[in-house]
Amino acid sequence: MELFKQTLRSSEILRIGKNLITETIVESIKNLLKSKTFIKIKILKNALTITTKEKIIKEIILKTNAFLFDIRGNSFIISNKSFPEIKINKKCREIMREIKNISK
Repeated sequence: MELFKQTLRSSEILRIGKNLITETIVESIKNLLKSKTFIKIKILKNALTITTKEKIIKEIILKTNAFLFDIRGNSFIISNKSFPEIKINKKCREIMREIKNISK
């Protein structure tokens, strides 16, 4: 729980720009998830001129098999593990529910 709070307060580890989600980005996220409990990713404004943040988040979650924990502005936090003790907001629950339906 404390690690999650630290991640909320910290700056992002990775940024998604106009090239959106490339294989390099996916591999970077997978490697970061192996070494860190939580990672914070920021979606830059130029990426949002191409698509929506929800689509970007869904694609990352699907390609990395991560769990979504928080969305604030254009930043979001993911982990490779589920932490039931961390309460996630309604928007995160909706996105995770949609992803479950897609992957069935």
